[in-house]
Formats: sequence, C-alpha cells, structure tokens
Amino acid sequence: MTQDTIPVIETMEILQNYKFIEDVKKSALAAYMREFAMRYSDAAAVFVLKNRKYKKSTIAFLERFLNYFGVENTLHQFLSALSSYAIPGMEEFYEPARA
Repeated sequence: MTQDTIPVIETMEILQNYKFIEDVKKSALAAYMREFAMRYSDAAAVFVLKNRKYKKSTIAFLERFLNYFGVENTLHQFLSALSSYAIPGMEEFYEPARA
C-alpha cells in the first residue's frame, strides 16, 4: 500500500459497504466523495482494482461519482457496457441546482 492507493482502498470499502453503514449521513458521504474526487489518481485506482476484488457495482458507484464531478477515469475497463448496475443516483447525495 502506498499514499496513493490507501485512499482508493478506503473509498472502495466505504462504497462497497454503503448499504450496511447504519445512519450514514449522505451529506457527509457526498463531501467525502467530493474531496476524494479532487485528489483522485486513476493510476492508483487501476492498480488497486487489478490487485483486489471489488464488486462491479462498487466500481460503477465510484465511476458515477467521478463522472458527476467531471473527473477523467478509466474505470469503464472493469465494467461491462451491457450491464446495468444497481447503484444510487447522484440526486440522493446532491440536490439538483435550483433556479
């Protein structure tokens, strides 16, 4: 583990176990993911995903957060374009912009 891979592993564990975390504050998770996205390293994420096993839905969940923030990533290489993953929408975490 390195300084780059530790945040990726922590984030993957959080997202994989998201449904089982009691009293999860969605606003706190949203803030955490915003911070993670700002420091995201695709090379570190790819390294972690090639060396550890995570559910495809967890990878898709991370990809959705990163895409929401406009962060370039190559996580699609671990996902099937033909699959639809059961993951929460971003509207659960971020209120739509109000006019």
